[in-house]
Amino acid sequence: MKFLIAIDGSSNSHKAFLKAMNLYKETDTIVLLVVVDLVHYMMSTPNFDMTLISDIKLQMFENGDSLLKKYEDLARNEYLINNVEALRVEGTPKDIIVKVVEDKSIDILCLGRVGLLNNDHITMGSTSNYCIRNCTCDILVCR
Repeated sequence: MKFLIAIDGSSNSHKAFLKAMNLYKETDTIVLLVVVDLVHYMMSTPNFDMTLISDIKLQMFENGDSLLKKYEDLARNEYLINNVEALRVEGTPKDIIVKVVEDKSIDILCLGRVGLLNNDHITMGSTSNYCIRNCTCDILVCR
């Protein structure tokens, strides 16, 4: 089996990671994915200063790489998993996730019910909802 774990730094994505670790078998592969969404960040930030865009983009890439390293180290050192691939991609999370599922022939997508913009009134986030409707693999949505 090939697992894709979408990681955004939220507690729900952490739970998705833990669930995948519990389901992992020796012959499986884990693909960790962090999507850097600069456009969404710019649209959601009032009075965004375009002169700072290169600095912000660099910082977002560094944060994404740090998050990937944290989870890759956890998988390798705590769960003793050798078949781990880490991807950091820029774009819209829902579109990137669907594309990676197809490109990497993923069997199971593991992601959180909601992401960083957690709201108790939201049953399911838009990214999770989109992936359920558009991914070609089985999906495990974690609370």
